[in-house]
Amino acid sequence: MSRGPNINDLYFRKVLETLANAASELRAVLPKELAEQLDWDALERDCRSLISPKLRERESDLIFRTKLAGRSTVIYILIEHQSQPDPLMPFRMLEYMVQIWNRWLADQPKTPKPKKVPLIIPLVVHAGRRARWTGPTELLDVIDADPVALEKFGAYLPRFRFLLDDVCATKVDALRERPLTVPVFALLMLLTMARPSRNAEVELNSLIDHMLDAPEGSFDDEDLKAMAGYILNTDLTSDEIIDTAFARLGSDAKEIVMTIADTLRAEGRVQERVDMLLKLLASKFGRLPKQTIVSIKSADAAKLGTWFDRALTANHLEEVLHTGS
Repeated sequence: MSRGPNINDLYFRKVLETLANAASELRAVLPKELAEQLDWDALERDCRSLISPKLRERESDLIFRTKLAGRSTVIYILIEHQSQPDPLMPFRMLEYMVQIWNRWLADQPKTPKPKKVPLIIPLVVHAGRRARWTGPTELLDVIDADPVALEKFGAYLPRFRFLLDDVCATKVDALRERPLTVPVFALLMLLTMARPSRNAEVELNSLIDHMLDAPEGSFDDEDLKAMAGYILNTDLTSDEIIDTAFARLGSDAKEIVMTIADTLRAEGRVQERVDMLLKLLASKFGRLPKQTIVSIKSADAAKLGTWFDRALTANHLEEVLHTGS
C-alpha cells in the first residue's frame, strides 16, 4: 500500500474486497429484518466499475450483488467510505445509484425491455478523524427550499435516505460486540485511531489483545501487511511502539513490520532525490515540461543519481535525460 492522500480509502477497499469481511460488516449494520432476507452464500463483488470515472472522485466505493428472500432477482449493495462528513452525500449516493441502474439497463437484452430496475441498498461507512457524522443522510435535507415549500411540493420531490455506519461515534466496546472479522475490526479501529482524543499506543495494544484472543486462522500475513502498511504510512504512532505491539503477535508479524518500514524508508529516500532533482532543474532551466516531470517521478534510484550528476554540469535540459552514454 503506497503513500498518498487516499490511504484511508485504499485500506478500506483492500479489507472489504474480501467477501467474508464485507459480509461481517453488512451483517452488523444492516437492519436485522433485511439482513435475514439476504442470501449471504450468493454474495459476490461486482468487479466492474458501475460508477463512471468522471463521477467517482475516489476509489472508495464497493459494489456487491446477491439475492433477496430467495428470489432470482439480483440486488446491489453499494458501500462508500467517508473519512469526514459530506454535506451533499445524499445527492452523491443517489448519483451513484443512478449510474448503477444505467449500467445495469445497458447490460440487459433489448427485448423484452426491462420494466423495473434492481434494488440497491446504499451504505456509507464514516470512519476518520471527526468525532461523529454531522452531515445529512436524507436527500430532502440538501434541497434548498424552506419548510413550507417542502411541505407544499413534497409529493413531487425525490425521497431518498442512505444507511449510515457512524464508526466515529461508536465506542470501542460496541465495536467489539459486533460479529466482525478480525481484519474489519482492525480496519475500523485504525481508521478512527488518528483522532486527537484517542491514545494510539493504548488502542493499538488493545487491538493486538483482540487479535491474540481471536481463534487461530482469523487473520493471515496479508491482513498483517495491510494493517502495518496503513499504520506506518499514516504515522499513527512511533516506530518503537509499532514494533513492540506487533512483536506480541510473533516473530513473523515483527518481520512484516520491519520489511514494510524498510521499504517506506527506501521510498522516502527516492522521493527526496526526485524533489532535489526537480528543484535543481527548475532553478537552472525554468519551468519543466510535463513529460520531464513524469519521467523523473517514475525513475528508479540509479537513474535519478545519473541524472542528478548530469544536471550539475549540463547547459541544456536535453543533456540531462538523454538515453545515450
